[in-house]
Amino acid sequence: MLSFADCRPWTMQWFAATGKRIRNLPISLESTLIELSSLRAVPSDREVVIIWETASEIDNAGFNLYRAESADGKYIQVNDLIIPAEGFPTEGTSYQYVDDDVKNRKTYYYKLEDIDLSGTSTMHGPVSATPRLIYGIAK
Repeated sequence: MLSFADCRPWTMQWFAATGKRIRNLPISLESTLIELSSLRAVPSDREVVIIWETASEIDNAGFNLYRAESADGKYIQVNDLIIPAEGFPTEGTSYQYVDDDVKNRKTYYYKLEDIDLSGTSTMHGPVSATPRLIYGIAK
C-alpha cells in the first residue's frame, strides 16, 4: 500500500508498506491543464470499469488510478504503468480501465490522477462502485 509520509516543504515522498521509498512527488500550488469532463465507476460481476472523459489535454503525460476501501481510506495505485495520454489541446478523448482485482458486494472508491509533462499532477474523485453478480436485485 502507498501512503503519504515524510512531508517537507515542496516535496512529498511516497512509501510502500515496507517503508521503501518508491518515488518523490513535487507538491505544486498549480494544477494541470487537463480538463476532465466526467469520471465514473461502473460495477459489474467481479469488476469495476472506471470511465473518464477529457475535454482538453494540454501537455498531458497520462493518468494513474487509485483504489481504496473507504472514501477517506488509503488509496493504492491499481495500474502498473502510467495510462498514456491520447487527447489533444483542442480535443479530449475517452478512457477506461477495468479493475478486476475486486470482490462482489464490497464498495470500492477510486481517484484519478492526471500528470502533465512537467510532473505536476491533479487528483480527481473519488467515485465509487459496488460490484455484484446480478444487478437490479436489492443489496
